[in-house]
Order: sequence, then C-alpha cells, then structure tokens
Amino acid sequence: IDSSGNVHGAGLTLQTLEGFNYTRVTSTTATFVDTGVSCSITPKFSTSKVLVICKHTFETHGNVNARAGLRLLRSGTNIAELDNMIAYNYNTEEVHVTGGTGVGMVLDSPNTTSAITYNTQFNNNSGNGTVYCNADDSSSYERSRGSIIVMEIAQ
Repeated sequence: IDSSGNVHGAGLTLQTLEGFNYTRVTSTTATFVDTGVSCSITPKFSTSKVLVICKHTFETHGNVNARAGLRLLRSGTNIAELDNMIAYNYNTEEVHVTGGTGVGMVLDSPNTTSAITYNTQFNNNSGNGTVYCNADDSSSYERSRGSIIVMEIAQ
C-alpha cells in the first residue's frame, strides 16, 4: 500500500486477526447456538477478500447418533455450512463418548469497508444425546480452544 492508499500486488495479506474461546458450550437440540467464538474485522478496501479459518473440538455423549453441525455467520447471516457430521460414530451400537474436530475455511467477499463480525454456531443434528463444543472445558489444554482467524487479502 503506497501513501495514496493504492494496493500494489494482489494477494497481499493486509491484516490478520483472531478470536478464540476455551469455554465449553452444550447442545441437546437441532437449534443452532453460538460457540462463543467470534472475530471482527474492518476491511481496508471493499474489493478485498476475507479468508476465514475456524476450528472447534466436539464431544458427543449419551447416544450413538449424536453429532454436531457447524456453520459460519457474517454479521448475523449464515454464509457457510461447514460440517454436519462431526463426532459421528459409524462403527458401533454402543453409547459412549466420541470426539471430533470441525475445521472450516471460507473465502468471503463482504464488499464493504464497514466493521463485520464472523462467528460460528453449532447444533446437535440428531437431537439425541448431548454435544459439547470446545469440549475439554479447560484453558490448560489447546485441544479445548475454539478459534476463528480472519485475513484480509488484497485483490
């Protein structure tokens, strides 16, 4: 970016931000709830793309069919269904704990220079058992950390 604000070199990363949370969130229904993870960004240019990378860990309990769905929202609007089969156990009829990781990457075109917020939501797709997001519920373990990284990329 020169002194006039012109971008030289499409593909340059203009800013990188992260939001994270270690707090366990619970779902027993198919209704989507917030994971507690969000990240706000104010793009420098309306032509920029925003690369969004998110990661969450999940555990299911109490029913072999319990599984998590994960989606990404931009300022309250659902823009991507990232996964709907996280932590699903295909191989057994036993009811026990199953874990999984939901990772998603979306290249968004928000077409704005106003502040926007990206956040994730999850649900219990089957409505059976319990699904935990940011599963370990302990700040001492990286595996319990839910995160969103946003990167503004010049075009």
